[in-house]
Amino acid sequence: MNGALEDCEEAPSFSWGRLTNLTRFIYTQLMGVMFLICQILLFALLFLLSNLFTALTAPFPVCLILYGVVVGALGLLTMDRRSYSPLPKPRKHNVLVRRGIYRILRHPMYAGLLSIGLAFMLSRFAPLSAILYAAFAVITNLKANLEEKLMSEKHPEYSTYRQKTKKYIPLVY
Repeated sequence: MNGALEDCEEAPSFSWGRLTNLTRFIYTQLMGVMFLICQILLFALLFLLSNLFTALTAPFPVCLILYGVVVGALGLLTMDRRSYSPLPKPRKHNVLVRRGIYRILRHPMYAGLLSIGLAFMLSRFAPLSAILYAAFAVITNLKANLEEKLMSEKHPEYSTYRQKTKKYIPLVY
């Protein structure tokens, strides 16, 4: 009987720290998935409500689309394969990329999506498309903020990078 009591004393005890870490992990994963789903749905709605003829022929929307495609593609091509994820949580072997387009922008792929989404909205401007674009921009920014918080935890040098590099628009924001 004495041995059984000793075994109970050696059993792992409950840890609030472990529960907090698990809760935080679940929260960040769920928020990341929710942000991604909202981004996809809002971008698809912007596309469906757009006037593609205007988007692909009017000078300003064409410039926005070209800018978005170029900046987004440069971001994708420059990013380390081990780091890419559509979710804001950095992958296990994530690398902080500071070369190429990432010297100028912290989120070139988001900047590209925001630019293309703006072109879609402007191609058939209506209150509904403006509301959808505003929601898309807010969701994208919230996702980027979560990603930056998680990147700062994984890479201590991220805060210095963040101070020196603009978020979406070179030299502006």
